[in-house]
Amino acid sequence: MAVYHSDIKQSLNSDPFIQLFEYGNAEGREGYWSYDHMILQVEDVLDVLYVAFGDKYDFVPLFDHSCGHDRMRPDALNVNGMNVGYGGKSASRMHSSFIREVDGYLGNFFYPDRISEQLSVGMVQSFVYTENDIGPFLDKVENKVLEGWVGKPKGMKQIAFERGFIDLESIKLYTKDGPKDEDGKTIDESFSLKKIISGLTDFVEEETLLQVMSKRIGTSRGMNVSVDRSPKGHPEVAGEGIEYTWANSKIYLRSVPLDNRRTKTQFLDAVRLSISRDSGAQLSRTKVSKFSGRARDFIAAYYLLHNQNKTGLSVKPTVATLAKKDIEKTRKKYRAHRGVEKQDTAYEIVNSTWTRH
Repeated sequence: MAVYHSDIKQSLNSDPFIQLFEYGNAEGREGYWSYDHMILQVEDVLDVLYVAFGDKYDFVPLFDHSCGHDRMRPDALNVNGMNVGYGGKSASRMHSSFIREVDGYLGNFFYPDRISEQLSVGMVQSFVYTENDIGPFLDKVENKVLEGWVGKPKGMKQIAFERGFIDLESIKLYTKDGPKDEDGKTIDESFSLKKIISGLTDFVEEETLLQVMSKRIGTSRGMNVSVDRSPKGHPEVAGEGIEYTWANSKIYLRSVPLDNRRTKTQFLDAVRLSISRDSGAQLSRTKVSKFSGRARDFIAAYYLLHNQNKTGLSVKPTVATLAKKDIEKTRKKYRAHRGVEKQDTAYEIVNSTWTRH
């Protein structure tokens, strides 16, 4: 894969923490930002951190959700590549999975006469039939004899059966999306094989290619690296306040008179000023620290609300269901109890930057 017009990694000759990228397919431009560019930047950043700190610290790069950040590795556990029955191509590459515990891995439908075909804690589930397997369970239920399943991917129904999520008395109700009404709308998701499998702990916690490769790069340098991602749809907690940083730079760039950024050279100069980290510049350490503090305030508020038992609620609130007024209320309360001053720490935009008042 050619990145930056080369399939050989280039020497690092600039600040890896801020990457200038001239996108587009025109001559002299660098294409479009993708996972391949991202992982090279991560490697450069880790190289700098290794030279500066060695293995003194554990490093946790924080990312939001995007196509590049969420790209799955080729052998990832991914229900979207599976068929209902056995066969297909994508699922054949999925790696095996270890059954760590009952919760999140195993269901309630286990049959004594078929115990050798089902899984228990401590076993490893393969997503491809081997010569040691008995074969598709559905063939026996429906008295069918089908040949040629060795070496083929197991379907969603087989995976669910092996884990105890198939009620054989209702076998015909299990489909990819569950039974539907006359209008094609799913009426009972408990029979949706896709929903059952996508909700399994090992599928939910499957690491992205970025997470796997970052960890591998760190290990090769003797560093402990663990990539984490913020929840979808919540830019206020992404990274170390990265969205506030971007907002600050964009506000500054848009404030530059059009006559001062008409040419390419003028525009690039304005961009460089918008991301400058010199003392008193747009992204000074003081400003970035404030953005980070704001993001951490929201993280702390979400954490407190998630673990708070609310009267009348049978399920604890999650990031996706928390009301904005509750988040702001808890965030301010958290801020008030952090220090002895107990002062109001709301934010406002002053001179093109987020500032506390």
